[in-house]
Amino acid sequence: MKILLKWINEHVTISDLSVTEVMDKLVGIGFEVEEVRYLGEGMQSVVVGEILSVDKHPNADKLSVCKVSIGTEKLQIITAANNIYEDMLFPLALDGANLPCGMSIKNGEIRGVESQGMMCSYEELKINNDVLDGCEYDGILDLTKSIDSGKVGVSLDKVLGLDDYVLDVAITANRPDCNSIYGLARELAAALGKRIKPLNLSFRVLKGGAKVETEVFDEADCPLYLATRIKDVKIKKSGQKIRRRLFALGLKSINNIVDLTNYVLLETGQPLHAFDADKIGGDGRLVVRRAEASEEMMLGLDGHEYQTKEGQLVIANGDKKVLAIAGVIGGEDSAIGGTTKNVVLESARFNRGLVRRAARELGVSTDSSKRFEKGVDFDSVEVGRKRFLNLVDAQKIGTIVENKSVPKFKEEQIKLEMDKINALLGVQVPTSFVNKTLTNLGFLVNLEKKLINVPLFREDIKDFADIAEEIIRFYGYDNLIEESICALPMTKGGQTKQRERLDKIESLLNAFSAYGIKNFSFVGPDTLLSDKKNVIRLQNPLGEEYSVMRNELVSSVLKTVALNLSRQNNNFRIYEIDTVFKPNKGSMSDRVLPLEQKSLCLALVGAKEDFYSLKDFVGNLVGAHEIKRSEAAYLHPGMSADIVVGDKKIGSYGKVHPKILDENVYILELNLETLINKDEKIAVFKALPKHLGVDRDIALIFNEEVTIGDIEAQIYACDSSLIKSFLLVDIYRGEQIEKGKKSVAFRLQLQNEEKTLVDTEINELMNAIIVHLTNKFDAKLRK
Repeated sequence: MKILLKWINEHVTISDLSVTEVMDKLVGIGFEVEEVRYLGEGMQSVVVGEILSVDKHPNADKLSVCKVSIGTEKLQIITAANNIYEDMLFPLALDGANLPCGMSIKNGEIRGVESQGMMCSYEELKINNDVLDGCEYDGILDLTKSIDSGKVGVSLDKVLGLDDYVLDVAITANRPDCNSIYGLARELAAALGKRIKPLNLSFRVLKGGAKVETEVFDEADCPLYLATRIKDVKIKKSGQKIRRRLFALGLKSINNIVDLTNYVLLETGQPLHAFDADKIGGDGRLVVRRAEASEEMMLGLDGHEYQTKEGQLVIANGDKKVLAIAGVIGGEDSAIGGTTKNVVLESARFNRGLVRRAARELGVSTDSSKRFEKGVDFDSVEVGRKRFLNLVDAQKIGTIVENKSVPKFKEEQIKLEMDKINALLGVQVPTSFVNKTLTNLGFLVNLEKKLINVPLFREDIKDFADIAEEIIRFYGYDNLIEESICALPMTKGGQTKQRERLDKIESLLNAFSAYGIKNFSFVGPDTLLSDKKNVIRLQNPLGEEYSVMRNELVSSVLKTVALNLSRQNNNFRIYEIDTVFKPNKGSMSDRVLPLEQKSLCLALVGAKEDFYSLKDFVGNLVGAHEIKRSEAAYLHPGMSADIVVGDKKIGSYGKVHPKILDENVYILELNLETLINKDEKIAVFKALPKHLGVDRDIALIFNEEVTIGDIEAQIYACDSSLIKSFLLVDIYRGEQIEKGKKSVAFRLQLQNEEKTLVDTEINELMNAIIVHLTNKFDAKLRK
């Protein structure tokens, strides 16, 4: 929120404070000042000069030598301007001046004749007609008709009323009442122990005039809508004061009616809109409703055409013609122009969510929409309307026809419980201070009944804790007393077991030379590599490329891999640990939240990477597990595997399919929920076996589709107590083996922890294994 100190000073006297003191006061009560700018920067060394004489330059036909007065002394100026004359008042940049345009002025000689400064145009001063009538003409800026001759020698920042400061104040989301000059003035007044001067809201009304008829379809969309007719309006240029203030705060002057809506917006925080009453059409009614599916396109005030979307809040006439998109932008067809004779002023409170949605869908952001998105209270709707009508009446712009009576809204009441407040703050605040501060902030305090009436513009105040916050802001945080908390119960800090396990996983990844990355959780549905239909779609996305919540991490990580490869980064390991979102049974309207699961995606990129590096990492991370052939479409069918723990698949890994990325890239995606939520097992000491084991090699012929993992599982099923390890030795395919078959050779380590195995036991076990594999897979012993 940008404010002018002189404008603030109209509501509470701060002229005795320096700009630094004002900033300190604002910061002390919780408002950060992000920027301070002197409005007349660069004009302190530019003064009003008066031309005493004009002579031709002796050495140049196109130059003139001027004798000028700056009050205390006379100077000589060389200029090439042709619009100068004797007794003309003009801006003169003196030696050492640094102009707003960036030029630095120094005395010197021009064609052998001394020049003591430079005459300025509006361009060098970076001003326009909003600051001073007569700008934007070529040549030296003529001040003769605009400024009294008694101003000769006075610096231009003071002459033009630019000797003021613009402060950009950060307003927190819970304080929309401070998004205005008057709102911040009220805060400063309370900080200074003063009462703010009330706004002049009085105006004269024409009795018996035709009032504006309005209709609101749904009060949830628009709880308060006020429309006032102003007859016999005179459209003209605004006064210099209003135009200068709009210019200082970054707004362009249009005409007196439009300028007043902007002026009141800045002063009170209430967005207003003015319709040309004779261009509303239909039966003259203003209807607040939701847009239908096939509404007519509206030409906005900015010259762009807007096609409203179904469900957007609009202002229309009785014939369903859209006149404005509520709270966002008005239509050109009903805009105020040079021929306007009658005006309808709109002041309303629109649903902030609907305004935000419409502004985003249409891709337009206005000062009005920004205010509505932050929140407009019931009080400012009427205050803003009355302030506009007061200025219209004071400037005799037109005749006001009052609308129907405004509904009264009940103020919240809170008990004044000083014991609770002091206990919460840890310091005893005098009741007199509380009464004075809250009263200065607009609260109504009844000490006898111990009640506080909360003003309508403070919708953030709900209970005594909020009141305590208000009190300490102005009492001062420096007044809080340090006290020992030794007597208080101690709370043991620490992390959850899940967070500790995630940290261990990240440590393992870091030890594996992988770098962590982060991607957006919302993506485009076309970028997903697995299930593109089983997704959660956002109701109000930023765009189609951010329209769904991702249900896997692979697509995002591979996108990062591709970006690095395109920039010649060809050898790296990266991982991402984040939440994936999957639909749950039911719908969001039934308050059924989506499934959220922690997932890990690891990518190995480079010529030296292979399948077994990833397999080793999986073994270290997951521990005991099974692997099965993976059918993931993004993985190479011959170099991929699914990770199975118990009967549940928890992930997949392998080489990326060449149709996805034709590089040597291996990727793993793993559901971490099982790992981070499993019960910790207690390690138990076990003595080394006393009896030696024996190794036995065996080779069998299997059908090609039988996996090594299935063979290993069935071998352990024969007698897991005696079989200590399984080692694949060789896989042979060739002329000596039938087509569609493979010979698998493996080594088994057999051991009994209670005794030494004898040949009879070993042979029985090996025969049992051969018989079992023969029955299970139709295997044959290779001879």
